[in-house]
Amino acid sequence: MSIKSVKHFLLILTVIISNIACKKGNGVNPGTLESEKCLLEKVEYYANGVKINNFYQKYVYNEKKQRIKGISVYSDCPNEDCYFTNEYDSNNNLVKSISYDHNVKSSSQTFNYDSKGNQIKQALFNSNDKEIWGWSKEFNLQGKTTRWNFYDNQNLSYFITYEYDSKLNLLVKNYSTGEELEKYTYDSQNNLIETKKYKKDLLVLTTSYKYDSKNRIIGKIENDNNRQVIVVSESFYNDNQNIVTTTSSTVFNGQKLEWVNIYYYDINKKLTKEEYFNEEKKLEYIKTKRDNPDGFIIFDEVNYILKNFKNHIENSYICN
Repeated sequence: MSIKSVKHFLLILTVIISNIACKKGNGVNPGTLESEKCLLEKVEYYANGVKINNFYQKYVYNEKKQRIKGISVYSDCPNEDCYFTNEYDSNNNLVKSISYDHNVKSSSQTFNYDSKGNQIKQALFNSNDKEIWGWSKEFNLQGKTTRWNFYDNQNLSYFITYEYDSKLNLLVKNYSTGEELEKYTYDSQNNLIETKKYKKDLLVLTTSYKYDSKNRIIGKIENDNNRQVIVVSESFYNDNQNIVTTTSSTVFNGQKLEWVNIYYYDINKKLTKEEYFNEEKKLEYIKTKRDNPDGFIIFDEVNYILKNFKNHIENSYICN
């Protein structure tokens, strides 16, 4: 694996970790605890089963267990001088994050919240503290987003509006550019049964859903109205209400293609492994959790399992 490929993998993984952590806090808060007992301390990378030297990430926490610093080490930053720092408010919300390259500030982000803890604004600044990108949100009394504004250099670039029914189900998602429009339909149980996506008033994708008597999704059909490509997915559950298999299929150039995802769980009903079989019925990748109390899904073998080419990461933790 080339250094360039590894750096790309690192970037993707960083996004995955940050996104999952964000969902656990008030608003967008990548500094939130990974678990009540353990905090992610270090991420190391392996290629062909061999650890890549001088290529890792590690994190520092304060007495409140908030992530206050993250360090990335790779070929261009071998001396732990590329990092970010985080600041929090009294409600444990992340309010500022500053990034440094070789100990020199390269960018920063600020985060703002309303009295209910909803994140209402985010802004990205360059090294000279000039705002170059950002967004803001507006909410209704029920806490649903009604408008999402996006800015470039403090100028409104475009916005998205959201419309709901009396049961607060999303009905319409509309882009101010006129490029995209989405419409949603529900059944009497408030289950989403159909989504229609439009591009410049042209219907390009219709997705319909089928549920069982327990309101679980058991079928999904995606119809690409432009190319007439139809993807059909079926899901099956075990007695614990967990999805155990999802089978998807489509017809391409007159040939039916089918792929399968199989899911495995522990005694606590938590997902521990996912297997993906491609249209040739070959096992293409496995997702597993390796000694991972914080719940992140770690990619052990991705796309290389049939070639016995193993790329994975290993995490270490600070535990109470």
